Amino acid sequence: MNDEKLEKMLQDALTPDINDEEIQINQRVRKYHMKKIITAGIAMAACAALIVTANINTTQDNNPLKQVNVVKTINNTFALKANAAEITKDNKVPTNIGGTANLDYAFTISESNNDGKTKETYFLGTGFACEGDNIDKITYHINKGAFLVSEKKGNSILTDYETYTGKDLSILNISKDDMSDQQKQDPYDQMQVSSYTVDYDQQTSKHTNISICETVMDKQVFQSIFDESISVEKRVEAVNQLMKDFEINCTVTFKDGSTETKSIGIEGYKENDKTAGFAFVLK
Repeated sequence: MNDEKLEKMLQDALTPDINDEEIQINQRVRKYHMKKIITAGIAMAACAALIVTANINTTQDNNPLKQVNVVKTINNTFALKANAAEITKDNKVPTNIGGTANLDYAFTISESNNDGKTKETYFLGTGFACEGDNIDKITYHINKGAFLVSEKKGNSILTDYETYTGKDLSILNISKDDMSDQQKQDPYDQMQVSSYTVDYDQQTSKHTNISICETVMDKQVFQSIFDESISVEKRVEAVNQLMKDFEINCTVTFKDGSTETKSIGIEGYKENDKTAGFAFVLK
């Protein structure tokens, strides 16, 4: 036996007998398992991506859906009114005292015990109220003069106030002019305040009158307001001169703790050909 035959016999003994068909089957099975493993890996990656996306949609602050919901549930707005009419920059609302339309304003002249000079004091009715959404309380603050608050004892609508400490005002108990006979018999408290606060749900009461009062020394202005010998336009100018620096700040506190302030001014207006009146306007 030569060397070549011996080598062939050894190879045949060591090598398994596998035909071509078995080789092809093994190749297909191996490829199938590789494809399955790869597909499972892709599916796991996709699942992880979905989880991340879901977390982003539910936790990020800039989520558009979350912002839309906030806008829909929080709507802090308010309109300022006097005597049931809305005060705007274009709409002047006439003043009155105690909610009565036949008493727009009043003046009193009194002797001063200190200097012997007469003082002119004006009283203007307020009738303020606010309407809006999510309002908790309202505070009014006056920059000149004081609010004169007259209310039945034990029936105050004021939840807080700041006592007026400015110059002496010649106060007339004018609120009784608007009371019924029964109200006049009831004990009333009267005080001067620079600011006061009321709850949104109880802004007014039949037992409460609030007016603006201020004492001034310019007699010529007063004479012009009531002087029927001059034109009503001149008298309107006199009212504007008297009230040019006057301002009331109305601050609304919403239930979420935020606030908003609107400022009220008083201007003259022509009631008729002979009369100049006082009116609230948004500044």
